[in-house]
Amino acid sequence: TKVFCVGALCLISLLMCGCGDDGDDTESLYEDLAGTYRLIRAELTFPNRPKMALEVPDATGIMELSSSRRVAQTVTVLGVTIQMTGTYEVHPESREILFTNDPGGIISRATYTWDGKTLTTTVQTANFTEKDTWRKQ
Repeated sequence: TKVFCVGALCLISLLMCGCGDDGDDTESLYEDLAGTYRLIRAELTFPNRPKMALEVPDATGIMELSSSRRVAQTVTVLGVTIQMTGTYEVHPESREILFTNDPGGIISRATYTWDGKTLTTTVQTANFTEKDTWRKQ
């Protein structure tokens, strides 16, 4: 199960990166989101299985979001480290963030909540749901 979860988290981490959007409200949101974040919790939910919650030291990570819509992330899950860069695009009206990976151009759609200090992203795939909680430093 741990190997599958590592693979699942690796897949999501590879998918997480982003793009752009216009509008004064959205621009101020990019400014507000800009900063360094630490992963404090990752939750995986698979069909017909109990939720798996991973915290430090099993899941650690750092994510940098810039106001110019760039993202860089390093995540270590159960000893496996993944690094990626890309862009992100925030859609406040639908509470979604689109992440685009630089080398592959893979787009991941995540719903999000933001309270000014904690960013929570949730990605739902056909096989599982991953909810990551990031604390701004």
